[in-house]
Amino acid sequence: MHFKMAHLWHIQTKHEARQPRQDHRQHGDAPLWTRDFFAIAIINLFVLSSGNMLIPTFPFYLKELGGSEFIVGLAASLYSIASMVMRPVAGWILDHKGRKGIFYVGVIGIILVTLGYNFMATIPALILFRVLHGFMTSAANTSCSTNACDIVPRARFAEGMGMFGLTNSLAMAIAPAMGQVVMEEMGFHPLFCCCTLLGIISLLCLRKLKIKVDMKSVPRRSGSIPLRHRLASIFHKDALPASLVLFLAMIPAGAISSFVALFAAEENMGVGAVYFLMQAVGTGTARLFSGQLADRKGEGPMIYLSSALYIVGLFLIIFGRIPFMLYASALLYGWALGLSLPAIQTMAVRIVPKEERGSASSTYLCSYDIGWALGGLLGGVFVTAVGYRAMFSILGIGVLASLALYHFWARNTRSAFRNLPKNI
Repeated sequence: MHFKMAHLWHIQTKHEARQPRQDHRQHGDAPLWTRDFFAIAIINLFVLSSGNMLIPTFPFYLKELGGSEFIVGLAASLYSIASMVMRPVAGWILDHKGRKGIFYVGVIGIILVTLGYNFMATIPALILFRVLHGFMTSAANTSCSTNACDIVPRARFAEGMGMFGLTNSLAMAIAPAMGQVVMEEMGFHPLFCCCTLLGIISLLCLRKLKIKVDMKSVPRRSGSIPLRHRLASIFHKDALPASLVLFLAMIPAGAISSFVALFAAEENMGVGAVYFLMQAVGTGTARLFSGQLADRKGEGPMIYLSSALYIVGLFLIIFGRIPFMLYASALLYGWALGLSLPAIQTMAVRIVPKEERGSASSTYLCSYDIGWALGGLLGGVFVTAVGYRAMFSILGIGVLASLALYHFWARNTRSAFRNLPKNI
């Protein structure tokens, strides 16, 4: 009797997961810019901006307190590691304990940590708070992404996630420069207070947000759960094809972001800050239409086109000798990201039932974080051994590997757009 009821629940869950797609195909004009979608976008913008303001400025604070370059690198590495470790944990909590609790923990944690920086006067205490900041930012950002997946109409999923992703581009383009201006004009303590203020605004918006899915109300099978099912609840198998494609593409991306400013200064090819601004412009403009195209054509054309743009951009970096070529590379690279990321995220989450979107989102975001961090690490090794241009050439193989993985494997999996059942 227990097996029969569990089997019937499994069939019902699969049917419910498919039903919204069918409804929204019949109602393709489902509104996107609702109050909840606007609120989740604002929360994500301010959460990421609060963290990004400290990326170029926190090293200066450590140096002022007597920290060495090793301490600066250690703090940055521990922040990234904490973020990566928290992704799957947050995804599991979102799927098994509800969408709301971990969201509030992340946002309130950001407020307390950024406020606490003002009272930390020793290097060990600052590093500890930096680790806590990584945990809290990852929890809040994973919650934002998962709740955005719940809010966006299924028939406009890629378009909606593309618009949601604009907040990532804005936070990347504006927040570091804002942080540096506040640090130089006002000092460190006003900088930390500004980060705290952004967290408070995020909390106020979160209080107005109507959480669409409460996983506490979803029936669960009783009894012991096999280890393989526990692991599957952390890393979702249906999100793996898209996530592995993204992981390979992010390796050269991590190297570029970590070393392009140093490369530009050493080769007298321009200013690193302008490169990142041009990259953000490219990403933002591409996201304005790439989601709609992905909804209609699938992820395939987006991945093929973005790979071509990415490769051309790498050639401009490797063989360029003037600032114009570096900035053109940044624009092409931004377009590549803006075209591919919404499509790949849609591929990772589209077929996943609502009660498993947290683990699917964390799988996707983990692949981004790990690929990015690995690219920075490998970039440092290869720069020391063979120089900047050769390093970009070697790690650029990641783009070709990502494209080959998609073409020969991922596009043939059930998560690919062209393989979706007609009734989904």
